[in-house]
Amino acid sequence: MSDTRVKIENLSDAIVGILKDYGEEVNLAVDDKAKESMKQLVKDTKRDAPVNSQSRGSHYRGQIASKKLTSTTHKHSYLWYVKGDKYRLAHLLNNGHATRNGGRVEGDEHITRNALRVMADYEKSVKEVIEHGS
Repeated sequence: MSDTRVKIENLSDAIVGILKDYGEEVNLAVDDKAKESMKQLVKDTKRDAPVNSQSRGSHYRGQIASKKLTSTTHKHSYLWYVKGDKYRLAHLLNNGHATRNGGRVEGDEHITRNALRVMADYEKSVKEVIEHGS
């Protein structure tokens, strides 16, 4: 911290300025952590996604992506999704589904497992940013 002297009548303005700077710094750092977390989620779900070697054309794994939905001063949101017509497979592969003959295919929870881990890491990194700065 700098050794800046503030007169008592300017104290509230000085405090507001410091808090504003801190808020902007934390906001930028949290957005960076969110962006890193989304990249990690996409990478991990692509790695763990089941592969159908008999599939023609694009594979489910290759269609996993993310994008930034909103970006305002105090809010940044990202979306994990599956591109094209492969989006229908995400729920079935993750949670399982019934087969035509009455059987059941169990899901592998590749989305759920990775999302829970990435969210826990994200929460931890945001707490560190808030406590210690960027």
